[in-house]
Amino acid sequence: MIRLIAFDLWNTLIRNTCHLGGIPSMVRHELGLGALDWRAYIRAYDEAFCLKPVKSLPSAMDELCRRCGIDVPQEKKDEACRQVEELKECVEPFDDAFDALRTLRKDGFQLVVLTNTNNPALQYAFQRAPVDRYVDAVIASCEEGLIKPDVRLFSRMLQRFRTRPHEALMVGDNVHNDVLAARAVGMHAVLLNRTAAVDYPNQIHSLAELPDYVTRLPLMPPGSVHAED
Repeated sequence: MIRLIAFDLWNTLIRNTCHLGGIPSMVRHELGLGALDWRAYIRAYDEAFCLKPVKSLPSAMDELCRRCGIDVPQEKKDEACRQVEELKECVEPFDDAFDALRTLRKDGFQLVVLTNTNNPALQYAFQRAPVDRYVDAVIASCEEGLIKPDVRLFSRMLQRFRTRPHEALMVGDNVHNDVLAARAVGMHAVLLNRTAAVDYPNQIHSLAELPDYVTRLPLMPPGSVHAED
């Protein structure tokens, strides 16, 4: 029986309508780091922004540039900080988020947000789209020092809620970070595939489908005979 449902935040409960695809992409563009390998850039970005609390945007931007090994002019860093501040206006909840959270909460599930993010982004996200009012906890990489798909983050959540893996479901838009990582610790997991852009056997296309989906989950752990995928 499912007791706990964990949600990714960005592109699952909340969307960012920034034309450059969100904070990491926008910062990379403004700093002129387009030639840097994306994976190397994201590692540096995560270290500077997502694996510890951000004391200030300028200091995090300085650290990012140092980790990338590139001397970026101060005016570009200042502009990147300004653009991050302006992204507050680009945040909005998905239309199905609040109804799904209210229904699941009414049905007695414990609800958790499990997100890779930084504390300024988390603050303005919840100001614009207060989905945090409907969950029991927000577990963020910047506070935990761990980032998805690190399975230790999922294990820490389960321990905190005294929940066995097969009693928990992860809902997210990323196969690697959300679905496969959750299943690696024995959780159920479903891909939220709003645009049908990914071919994956176990998916929903809207959070409106989730309450019914949960009732159809098998009682045995994922991977057992007749498991969900």
